Amino acid sequence: MKFVPLFSALLAALPAHAVPVAEQAIGELVEEYTYNAAAEAVEAENPNKNKAETPSKNMAANGVRILPRFEATQPKDGATRSAIAYGTYSVSSSRMLSTIKMAKGPCPLGGCYVTAMQATIRYPDKTEANIDTQAWLHHIALFGSGGGQGSIWACGNERPTLRLNTDFKYGIDFPASYMLMIDLMTEDPKPKSLTLEITYEWVSKMSSGYKAATMYWLTIGEPAAKSGVYKFTTMPQTTTVAGKLLYSIGHMHDGGTDMRLFVNGNLVCKSIMHYNARPGYSPKGAEMGGMEGMGHGGAAAASGGGHAHGGMAHISDPGACTNFGEVKRGDRMTAEAWYDAVKYPLMEHNGKKENLMGNMRVYIGS
Repeated sequence: MKFVPLFSALLAALPAHAVPVAEQAIGELVEEYTYNAAAEAVEAENPNKNKAETPSKNMAANGVRILPRFEATQPKDGATRSAIAYGTYSVSSSRMLSTIKMAKGPCPLGGCYVTAMQATIRYPDKTEANIDTQAWLHHIALFGSGGGQGSIWACGNERPTLRLNTDFKYGIDFPASYMLMIDLMTEDPKPKSLTLEITYEWVSKMSSGYKAATMYWLTIGEPAAKSGVYKFTTMPQTTTVAGKLLYSIGHMHDGGTDMRLFVNGNLVCKSIMHYNARPGYSPKGAEMGGMEGMGHGGAAAASGGGHAHGGMAHISDPGACTNFGEVKRGDRMTAEAWYDAVKYPLMEHNGKKENLMGNMRVYIGS
């Protein structure tokens, strides 16, 4: 029987995410961007600094910018940060670990708004587990109730920072408990002990002056991989609220170049996929710096194991759009997922190209 990860089964079950429309694109060039991590750190420490003095002029561009990680910033508006571990799992290359559990968030009695989130996986000694040690946080997804078919938040191995209060006082009205879906994998035949950790930044619901944001999830499903340069288009979603476009970010598999969000046919966000932009995303022994893929396979493939990812270029950071406009009730949103299988080798399992993904999360403050 074919093994289907829980994340894949979930996407197939969402009614608003019917079979995607695939379109072939010819000859479009995807812009090249250089992410300046040092400049981002300077800006994080000096948020009121004149932008003209910032070392990288592209750094703050919506869709290009990588939001600062918690390690480089302090909580905002007196928020509390809570890191919660959600189980320890034994994972080997023979099979992806997929599980589902009911989980609890950080909120005390009286509730809270979660203004920012970040996830990772760790070894028993608390060090971060990543591609350089053959560990993958393949997917996690949080589901409760409300808009976006109950979607709260999700991420893949790129582990991006979600932040809804860069300029305005919004957060996720976090449920006391929710459904947590987990897909973990490794390329190492020897079992690895991995702990999922989610860090929340939250403020009190009673006295913070914050309001709730609504989340929309646009997805292409999981279409088969193709050759060349091409795109997939999501089914449209109609907004049920009016408000500010607070945050949008794309999730793609290796080979993806960008995701584009359209409102009523107008491009409003282009989330650029950055490759190998920070430590942990190059296989052990490879140099950092956006190295393009050089062949396929991995430790698991070489040893006859079940899971391996091709190439040495891996998505480490999707660019985020923040505070990039407004929508009215009844506006139509769609997204495009662009792939370039010439520039970036696609993921493989047992020598077969893995199905692709293109999910765009959009948060609206009303």
